[in-house]
Amino acid sequence: MSTYRYTTGLDYTFAQMTEMFNLSFERYFVPMTMTPESIAAFYRVYQGAPEYCVVMHTEDGNFVGLARLALRGSRAWCGGFGIAPAFRGKGIGKLLVDQMIQAAQKAGATTLRDIAAALNARGVATARGGQWHAKSVSNILERA
Repeated sequence: MSTYRYTTGLDYTFAQMTEMFNLSFERYFVPMTMTPESIAAFYRVYQGAPEYCVVMHTEDGNFVGLARLALRGSRAWCGGFGIAPAFRGKGIGKLLVDQMIQAAQKAGATTLRDIAAALNARGVATARGGQWHAKSVSNILERA
């Protein structure tokens, strides 16, 4: 299996985040195109937390995907989750979900239910294509 590098949203400008976000939603079933201004507005309006957003690259620097996290008190939610077209359908999203769950915990999300609700709210399916539950989040954490 390949090795991946994970960074936070703090490592990038709004222009770079925009480019990665748009690539991760390219050819997506719902058109999603953002500008640096709309990325900035997301962080401002929805309590986006770039320090807990997860950006994934291959070891040689190719962008793979991102998970944007937002916080409201002790609740974390996914404000965007996408994989670049070249990496879709290979199970890589599972690795990014693992990292997002860890980031949500680091950010102070207090319950597995809150984490599951955040994943479901953004339409991030489990490995088997289903809904997240506290137990499925727990299973991921046990394997991490």
